[in-house]
Amino acid sequence: EVEAAAQAQAALGDCLNGPTPRFVELAEALVDTIAHADWVLFQKNGTDATTMAEIYNRMMQPAKPRTKDTYRYATDKIYYARTFGGAR
Repeated sequence: EVEAAAQAQAALGDCLNGPTPRFVELAEALVDTIAHADWVLFQKNGTDATTMAEIYNRMMQPAKPRTKDTYRYATDKIYYARTFGGAR
């Protein structure tokens, strides 16, 4: 029974670029099962999990004013371009 279900799902696609209905069903089941869970987030590897944890952590931090001295190229390029007239 499990093998048949796995083969049926594999026939629908084994490397999809978006969530399938099964992902949604699993997320809903997890939220219904785990009392303190309001939402579920799936990652495919440790880099995704670490990046999401970092994004969430930054969201929870108070905003810091940006100046030319606190500019970080990778994360502040758009802000810099708009605020200080840097390259676009």
